[in-house]
Amino acid sequence: MDKYCIAVDVGGTSIKSAIVSSRGNLLPESYLDTPIDSKGTAAQILQTFTGPIICHFDFAAANKLNIAGIGIGMPGPFDYEKGTGLYRGVNKYEAVYGINVIDEMTKRLHPEND
Repeated sequence: MDKYCIAVDVGGTSIKSAIVSSRGNLLPESYLDTPIDSKGTAAQILQTFTGPIICHFDFAAANKLNIAGIGIGMPGPFDYEKGTGLYRGVNKYEAVYGINVIDEMTKRLHPEND
């Protein structure tokens, strides 16, 4: 059985995402282009970061796809090792400055573990 991953590219105005096979094939029917308000509140931004991922898990479940992981490309400045945004004076995502975005997204993806 093929394995798949959810690929997410966070930009300043939208989040582009899709499911990709372990063979490197993008599933075109899974592609999403989700608008985001990078000047919104932390809660709004984090919810929008998480929304497409939830949609992809639903798509995978409906199509019996085995999701092995999630890859996320975040715009800088970002501390990739700590998972925190360092957005100051860049006119985007400043509401998530210092927040561990990965932890917050994980909480939203697994609310039963709160």
